Amino acid sequence: MLGGILLSLVLAATGYYFTRRQLQEKAISLSGLKAAIDATEDSTSDVKNLLQQYEDLSFIDDIASDVLPPEKVQSDLVEQIYTLANEAGVTLRSINFTSPEGTAISDPSLTQTEPLEGIVGVFSLPATITYETSQYNNLISFLRKLEDNRRKLQIAKLGISPVKEPIAGSGSATRITGYAGQLELNVYVRP
Repeated sequence: MLGGILLSLVLAATGYYFTRRQLQEKAISLSGLKAAIDATEDSTSDVKNLLQQYEDLSFIDDIASDVLPPEKVQSDLVEQIYTLANEAGVTLRSINFTSPEGTAISDPSLTQTEPLEGIVGVFSLPATITYETSQYNNLISFLRKLEDNRRKLQIAKLGISPVKEPIAGSGSATRITGYAGQLELNVYVRP
């Protein structure tokens, strides 16, 4: 009888030991799975936050579409610039679009844009304007109109020289009758 009790105790202790080992292994495995689930939930939360931020900033694309033309339509640009110049009292002698290498292009359909560094999907279209005006204030008005125009452009370089004519009967004296020069622009477009 004592042998049966002793055998029962040994079997019970062995069963307890193996059961406890299995439970510890399952607990470790379950702990690893829980950590993986937590990491997945964190990643899911991060993705949801990024999607929300993208949706919150989607208005920027609408603004860019409104401000920047969807394509480089040079005839529209030329018309807008001529209209602004006429409103300001500035005479435009020429508008030339240039290639990225800086050479004038006679066929506007061949004009090349260059990607704008730092802004994906926006390109720069260089243009040179030769102008003439009788009053300095007209030139300032024209420059303001260009800057306030809905189409975004940047004045890269401004050249201005006084137009002089000799004063009759005064020898070599001259008077300023106006101003002339060149204006280099970078027009921003989205292809």
